[in-house]
Amino acid sequence: MEELKKHIASLKYEAPIRREKININQQNFNNALFKKMTEMVKTRSSGSKSIQIIEEMKPTYSQICRYLNNDYSLEEEKKHISLQPWNLNKGLFLIGDFGRGKTLLLDLIFEIRQQLGILGRYTTAFELSKCYTQDPKTFENLTNGECSFFLDEIGDEPKETLHFGNAENVAYRAMKLFFDKVEKQSNKHRFFGTSNLGQGELIDRYKERVWSRIVGNCNIIIFGDGIKDFRK
Repeated sequence: MEELKKHIASLKYEAPIRREKININQQNFNNALFKKMTEMVKTRSSGSKSIQIIEEMKPTYSQICRYLNNDYSLEEEKKHISLQPWNLNKGLFLIGDFGRGKTLLLDLIFEIRQQLGILGRYTTAFELSKCYTQDPKTFENLTNGECSFFLDEIGDEPKETLHFGNAENVAYRAMKLFFDKVEKQSNKHRFFGTSNLGQGELIDRYKERVWSRIVGNCNIIIFGDGIKDFRK
C-alpha cells in the first residue's frame, strides 16, 4: 500500500475537468445502493440470502456522495479513502478484490448522473472487446470523448483481440483514445472505471503510460482485504 501511494504521488500528470454539481442526499445514496445490492444478492441466491450495509464501507459511500455533491471541503481533509488527495475535477477508478461492490457503486453513480442529465456511456471491458470487432460504430461512440465514459471490470476482457489479422489490447486502445480526445477539450468529460486487478497487474496489462493517465484523470479508491465479500 505504501509503495502504491508513493508511486501515485510520483505521477505528476493532471487533467483538469469541469466542475459538476449534483446534490445527492447521503441517506438516499445509501438507500439506493443498498437496494441495488439487495436485488443482486436476492437474484444470485434465488432469494435465500440477505445482506447488510458493511460498516467498513460507510466512509467510502459517504465520501463518494460528497464527491458527487462537489463538496470542496473533501479536498482539504487529511484522511481520505482515495490513495491520493481527492480532486473533484477527476473521475473515479475503483480497484479491489471480487465482491466488494465496485460495480454496484459504478452503476449507481452512472444512474444518478443520467437522471440529472449528465451524459455518459457505460459498458464492460468484456463487451467492449466484442463491439470493437462486431460493432465499430458503438466502439467509436464509447470512446469519442463527447461524454463521460464508464468502463466496468477492466481486465476481465481477453488480453488480445484479433482484428483484421492484428492482435489488439482493446481496453488499452479504448482508454488511450478517450484520454487523447478529452485532454484536448476545454470542457473535459470524466472517466469512471472498476477493476479487480492490482496496480502492478494494471501496469503490466495496460502499460505505465495508460496507468499514469488513469491516475491523472481519476481518484483511485482501493477496496482492501479488510472488506469482506458481501455476496457470500
